[in-house]
Amino acid sequence: MNGKNIILGEGSFGRCYLKHFARLEIQVVEKQSLNHNTREMLKEAQIMQALTHKNIPAIIGVQLQKEPISLIIEFKGECDTSVTISKLLSCDCDNETIENVKATLTTNDWLIISHDLTEALWHIHSKGFLHCDLKSNNVLVSKKHGYIIDFGKACDSSFPTTKKYTTCYPHIAPEVLHGSPCSKPSDIFSLGKILFKIGVKHNIPLLVSTAQKCLDANPKRRPTTTGIMATLASMISY
Repeated sequence: MNGKNIILGEGSFGRCYLKHFARLEIQVVEKQSLNHNTREMLKEAQIMQALTHKNIPAIIGVQLQKEPISLIIEFKGECDTSVTISKLLSCDCDNETIENVKATLTTNDWLIISHDLTEALWHIHSKGFLHCDLKSNNVLVSKKHGYIIDFGKACDSSFPTTKKYTTCYPHIAPEVLHGSPCSKPSDIFSLGKILFKIGVKHNIPLLVSTAQKCLDANPKRRPTTTGIMATLASMISY
């Protein structure tokens, strides 16, 4: 496996590099772990393996032979560029590829992307998992479709994680920030934040109103993924 040393993204976990997987003749993402936590890396790989879906990049393998250990994941992007919704909604992005993608996306495309993300989240929940870190940096757009990535904080929904937050992250549901465990409704809140940003940026009132329901302070009043999908499907022109 070789690469052009193109960094697709980085964070507290480490870095993601674009590589060429010669055996399969495809481009892949090598997600390197800088904390060398083999257990956490294998956990993420196992979760991704259980989540085969058209709107979730496939896990191809785990590289444990040399440091840093890494996940090898299907690449979803445009012209060697990882196109996140965060970048697409940014006003100060100077990347030509991202600007070109922006220019081609219609209102209907954005609704399809929103439906893709909701369907992917429905699939995650139906398989017994929670994402727990859904935000605009963790969703990609490729060929006018949406993809959920980064399962480093995902967990089994039967054993939801609880964390004491000292920082107020806007994509995290308020009840989780206050000490409640992650849940399907807390993932819905995070999805709502993404849909709200898209709806406001591209002036899609029905998407904004759908997102606002997801952002209800009461988790019990938030819609389900199936309900959101039905609403979005009724708005899309096929």
